Amino acid sequence: MLESVKWLFFDMGSTLLDETDSYKSWFANAANLVNGAISAEDIEKEYCAGMARYEATVVGQLKQFGFTGNSTNHLYPSELDKPYPEAKAVLERLSKSYHLGIIANQKHGAEQRIEGYGIRQFFDVIISSAETGFVKPDPQIFELAFQQAECKPDEAVMIGDRPDNDIYPAKRIGMKTIRIKQGYAACQEPRSEEYEADITIGSLGELPAVLRLS
Repeated sequence: MLESVKWLFFDMGSTLLDETDSYKSWFANAANLVNGAISAEDIEKEYCAGMARYEATVVGQLKQFGFTGNSTNHLYPSELDKPYPEAKAVLERLSKSYHLGIIANQKHGAEQRIEGYGIRQFFDVIISSAETGFVKPDPQIFELAFQQAECKPDEAVMIGDRPDNDIYPAKRIGMKTIRIKQGYAACQEPRSEEYEADITIGSLGELPAVLRLS
């Protein structure tokens, strides 16, 4: 299945980056918006339940307590995101056999953050939604990555945590797919065969083995 693969494209959050601290801070910040009318713990619980239903939301929870805004994304502290401990070693190993890229829904400054994590040198292409105006699962963000990489969909693998934003659109466009089942999206079960990854693993550290790299 992977014989023709030349490129590995990664999502960022809960794929390369551990978002646990960021999410917990986000939930706490959201609770403060409504003066604790709902607790951070309850926001987290409902967010997880919503993720399983493919409709995770924070702002929707706050509206029942009088919040009138359209988003709480500005309260998400991305500076608390951090690479998984094994990320650098895994990327270094993979970069010896494949070209690596990123296709991620991220706010402005994704490349600079990747630089700050000390892993920029492993990536030939970095595609972020904020910089391109395309948001996964829009196929155009994937097409842009192929253009920059000068590769075909069947020469690439999409590696991500979410069946809806990573696996489904990548399969539809002709990519092979690997799901890393971790983070808040771990409770998402595939809606249909189209959402089922070709390979599912539990952590970034398992990638070299499934790619048969010694």
